[in-house]
Amino acid sequence: MSLRSPLEHNHLQVKFQRRMPELIKENDLQILEMLGSGSFGHVHKGMWSNREVAVKYVLHAKRSEVECIDRLIALKHPHLVTIFGLCENAPPYNGIPKNIGKDCFCIVMEYCGQKTLRNIINGEEAIRKDLFLMWTNQITSAMIYLYEQNLLHRDLKPENILLPADNSLKLCDFGTVREWKGATTSMTYCGTVRYMAPEVLQGKAYSHKADVWSFGVILWEMLVQQPPYEGQESPAIIFKIGKGELVLPELNIPENINSLSLLLKKCLDRNHHQRLSYNEIASSLERVKEELSSISENEWFEVKSNWRAKYAKNYECSVFLSEVSIQKYTQDDSGYSYRHQVSSDNSEQSQSYEENEFSIIRFDEFHDCSWDKPNLIAFVK
Repeated sequence: MSLRSPLEHNHLQVKFQRRMPELIKENDLQILEMLGSGSFGHVHKGMWSNREVAVKYVLHAKRSEVECIDRLIALKHPHLVTIFGLCENAPPYNGIPKNIGKDCFCIVMEYCGQKTLRNIINGEEAIRKDLFLMWTNQITSAMIYLYEQNLLHRDLKPENILLPADNSLKLCDFGTVREWKGATTSMTYCGTVRYMAPEVLQGKAYSHKADVWSFGVILWEMLVQQPPYEGQESPAIIFKIGKGELVLPELNIPENINSLSLLLKKCLDRNHHQRLSYNEIASSLERVKEELSSISENEWFEVKSNWRAKYAKNYECSVFLSEVSIQKYTQDDSGYSYRHQVSSDNSEQSQSYEENEFSIIRFDEFHDCSWDKPNLIAFVK
């Protein structure tokens, strides 16, 4: 008989419930202020059925890109934002043209406030032990659930983790979610560069283990409470992580909480086959909980303070890229060939790479980047 961690027992009680998408009438929605923007659309606060809701406006032209909308509406888990239904004709509001309904539809979701894990990480107060354990367990439970539905999140980051008033977090922004159809799946490049796994940046097929890498970066960030790869531009991160020349600094974790160090290493293993599964992460978190119980809250805060100071002082990377020049120089029946010139921001030297070191995709597929030249980027193989 196999033994399951308490987290797995709790998770198994969350049954998958398929719900038919509710069609919400335009006149039943009251649109209030804009909250922000996520993948594929702007999000607004609204009222529906006497409750506060979040309403995402999505262009009808983008509908095919939200491939799993029916699957997402069917999901029910305490740590995933609930999607109530769709409004086929988006209602207008102040500042939005009245004919918006012709161009957009709306996804009506649970409103959880605007506080995210990013706000906590960037805050002055250190994250307490109990909150660290609770939040990592809750993220893990939600990701196990998505994995059981053969879904990949693909944009797991602190900004997409909401913290309602009760501090019980919820994952949101499912515009990048895709169905996983095999051991590895070749899909479009999407997500946020700082949280992307090496195999994604290399243009290779990837699986749910890419989400595990993202979780590992979040885990590191919750411990240090500093953004990963601070001060580095997205092109630099892409090239350096892709070639294995950029890693998060190892933390000097005390031996009596060594399981935390092992968990980090196993989540951030460049070989995706060696990364933990989310069920294995759940078991590891039980060991982390046991070990953390052996240290006081003051000791925990001291250790976290040391990590933060060390990161700020010692985090250095070698050569970072400030410009990538990609010039088309031939075209034949087999496609395009490219010359790649890479220049450094801290050296007068530049380096040329051979064509076979790269795969080429459109850079504008990364919705978190504002770097607009060139419109093509080479991904290091």
